[in-house]
Amino acid sequence: MAVNAASGYPQYSNSLITPLFRMELLERFYTTTVYSDISTTEYTGDLQKGGDQITFMREPKVIVRDYDKNGKIIHDTIDGEPVTMTIDYAKTFSIKMNHIDERQIQNFDRWKAGFLKSAGYELTRAIDPQLLTSMWTNVSSYNQGATAGLVSKNINLGVTGAPVQVT
Repeated sequence: MAVNAASGYPQYSNSLITPLFRMELLERFYTTTVYSDISTTEYTGDLQKGGDQITFMREPKVIVRDYDKNGKIIHDTIDGEPVTMTIDYAKTFSIKMNHIDERQIQNFDRWKAGFLKSAGYELTRAIDPQLLTSMWTNVSSYNQGATAGLVSKNINLGVTGAPVQVT
């Protein structure tokens, strides 16, 4: 907003006094997505070639036993556990910008980078709640309840409706 001009004095704002734009962007500070902290992009290339599922095998679990000299050896077989990942939801964003405007806006590349950064943040805000809502239903039984722990089975994580109170 321009400084008011006294009665009878010309207002030069927006005619001779043009607005000044600084092209440095005021940076926003965003959190990163939980999804990127717990996932991998290792399979992205395969999925981009086509398909909406990828199946891979978990490492086989080895059973270690005590050894008795000249005792009977028990042989195990390798049992692969297939895990199928389905791409069953997606998010999108779009913005329309005329090519001529892109060419005429000073430092458009910096502005575009700011837009893409903001888009990433908004995608995070959309994805994380969806991810966190679905995660708890797929938690390993070793990480649930009053007897959690793969080996010790003595970690009390509480139960649905009665979580452990952290102090």
